[in-house]
Amino acid sequence: MRAIVAGLTLLFSSIALAWIEEERVLGQGTTLTVYATYDVPAVLPLLEAFSNANPDLKLIYRVASSQDLYDRVLRGELPDADLVFSSAVALQVDSVNRGLAQRFSVPAPQAPWRAQLYTLSVEPIVSIYNRKKAPWIGQITDRNQMTAQLQSGLRILPDGAMTYDPSVSGVGYQLLTQDAEQSGSFWTFYGELEKQKLELACCTSDMINAVASGRRDLATNLLQSYVLPLLDQYEDLAIKIWTDYQLVLPRTAWIPKTAPNSAGAQEFVSFFIGEGQVLLPQNNRLERPTNLAAPQKPIRLTPSQTLYLDRVKRDQFLHRWNQLSTGEVQ
Repeated sequence: MRAIVAGLTLLFSSIALAWIEEERVLGQGTTLTVYATYDVPAVLPLLEAFSNANPDLKLIYRVASSQDLYDRVLRGELPDADLVFSSAVALQVDSVNRGLAQRFSVPAPQAPWRAQLYTLSVEPIVSIYNRKKAPWIGQITDRNQMTAQLQSGLRILPDGAMTYDPSVSGVGYQLLTQDAEQSGSFWTFYGELEKQKLELACCTSDMINAVASGRRDLATNLLQSYVLPLLDQYEDLAIKIWTDYQLVLPRTAWIPKTAPNSAGAQEFVSFFIGEGQVLLPQNNRLERPTNLAAPQKPIRLTPSQTLYLDRVKRDQFLHRWNQLSTGEVQ
């Protein structure tokens, strides 16, 4: 009977965590559970250094999509969460505004939101293209020039483009709505990409694989830290930074009021924004480099971030976005 119960418990645990994309467990001792959107390979050196510096902690680091993580937090399905670490700024700000986070204080180079939401790193946003299939993209400067080239018929994307599906990706929706705020030609730009065949993706990895393999010519709004390590692996993969502006996304973290180990979570945040910064790629550190290819547009921690989470506003944006495929949006 005990064997049956143990087996059923293991099966239930596997099903309950089926939505988790990756998990890494480091060390032994008091459990510290971090739910994050930052892929393990990108942050592993920092996780290992933190574990070595805190031998009394057992770090459980779980990776999930930003939208899935947000939805489960709101439903109260993560009672073991000590820290929620995500790149979906609007969803993070909204979670804090709903009263789910606790206040805490650690030395930080950037002011936290309500002493509850801390920026741990930043993520420049880039486009990528296949230099063998569409080498001309390397000569394009900004989004307006790209749009003009496609409109005139001087250039084409035979295998089309990709971007996040804003209806399923929290960070994708965030970036597209930010683009719409920054650029008056947003709808024209994506309208031209739609005419070339625009595929929507849930994940950064899907876009990287499609462009690197030559199945797609271009992909927009990718997290730079996921692309850089693969440039040597895929010789046809190239980064495109539009010179009109570059979004910079903060990765933020908050401690739930229900956190079983809030002290351990504070240690994690303090380490990440302190000595852990040197273990991140330079472009992801809180101290920004000065030799930049384009004017940077940091996404700020402000109440306005939740504007597009309003159901009416969201429905309006997605309705207009869906009209791209019919050619009705200009």
